[in-house]
Amino acid sequence: MLTELANMAEMYETQGDYQKALELYKKIYAQCCEIYGREDENTVIALNNLAVAHGNAGDHQKELELSQEVYAYYRRTFGLMDPDTLNVLYNLAQTYGSAGNYPKAQELMETVYTSRCSALGKTHPDTLCALSELAVAYAQMEEYEKALDLAEEVYAFRRVILGETHPDTVTTLHNLVVICGELGEYQKQTEYGETLCKVYRDAYGDDHPDTLDALKRLAYAYGEIGGFQRKREIEEELYALLSAKYGEEHSDTLLILHNLAYTYGQLGDLQKARKLYEDICTTRCRKDGKDHPDTLHAFGNLAYIYAELGELDAALELQKEVYDLRRSGFGDDHPDTLAALNNLANTYGKLYRFQDELELWEAGCPLACTVLGKKHPTALTMMNNRAYTYAQLGDDQKALECFEELYVLFCEAYGKEDENTRRIENMIQTLKEKRKKA
Repeated sequence: MLTELANMAEMYETQGDYQKALELYKKIYAQCCEIYGREDENTVIALNNLAVAHGNAGDHQKELELSQEVYAYYRRTFGLMDPDTLNVLYNLAQTYGSAGNYPKAQELMETVYTSRCSALGKTHPDTLCALSELAVAYAQMEEYEKALDLAEEVYAFRRVILGETHPDTVTTLHNLVVICGELGEYQKQTEYGETLCKVYRDAYGDDHPDTLDALKRLAYAYGEIGGFQRKREIEEELYALLSAKYGEEHSDTLLILHNLAYTYGQLGDLQKARKLYEDICTTRCRKDGKDHPDTLHAFGNLAYIYAELGELDAALELQKEVYDLRRSGFGDDHPDTLAALNNLANTYGKLYRFQDELELWEAGCPLACTVLGKKHPTALTMMNNRAYTYAQLGDDQKALECFEELYVLFCEAYGKEDENTRRIENMIQTLKEKRKKA
């Protein structure tokens, strides 16, 4: 009877019906208690399975409670250094991690790792599993430098012992790519990322989700180190793969096309970037509507390319539309609306329409100060632009007042020796000298 219930529970787990599996594991545990008693190892194994079932069903707190009972039994019965006890402690540490208690997960995994080092040796697969999980725990606590050191140690051992393509080695390599990204170690991320992409290609094929995800991370990393030629190559390949797999209008495909357009812009091929952004805008408008955030983002980037090409009137019209749509969709004080205002005002300035530019700065600066805070970089930039616009319009008195207010804020935010603070101080002196001569 117990075997039949266990088989049914495993079947439900395989099908992803964790709630039905959980109910069966509850029955199995109850029957084991009746048949064997609570202190029998068979009952404790059933309790451990029940704990895992609670975790699969999303109740990590209950999983944690039951896992603690299981560990207490093994520790009491067999001692800490028993392999089964360490396995249970390993699982308990992972459960703490799933429950979000990363410091406790790290503490317990340290114990497992140290114990396995003593009992099994540093290069034993079980010891390396503990070290790998310890790296994950440090990463979850955002101690990425420590996580990187441990993950690199695991990877070096696993490559030699298990081989480059062993699943455990590949998992560690994937973790390294992620950790390097979190640390901003993008050069190292590209090196690990190239290896990971090759392993995934050989194992799963070019269009497997894992391969595609690795390629996306790799492209991003190259962008962060200025490797836009390689980034372009990867994104062109990704676009072809995603188009074939999902279609040209799939959200993932359009996102990569958007990234590719940006990359062409970074490479100085503005006409190619323009063509891609125009195609994206056309597709987004038809598929998602003009007021969709992704459409507006594409419009904004297209306007930027128009401006870079010197087509300021075209950029202005598009930026007006983006600003109006963001105001109606998000409100005047939304950060995206403020960003659209900033872009539109700058374009007015490039067209020497300073009065129109000033009206936007006067509308946007109070909102930015309220929403973001006076010392936020965006608010400071907008106030700085407002001050310069007053100067462009010849209103030196108002420009001086704005720069003096700005100088105090920059001193508080960045200090008197900051180059921007000094620039503002110089502007104040220039305006004062100009008034004296007038």
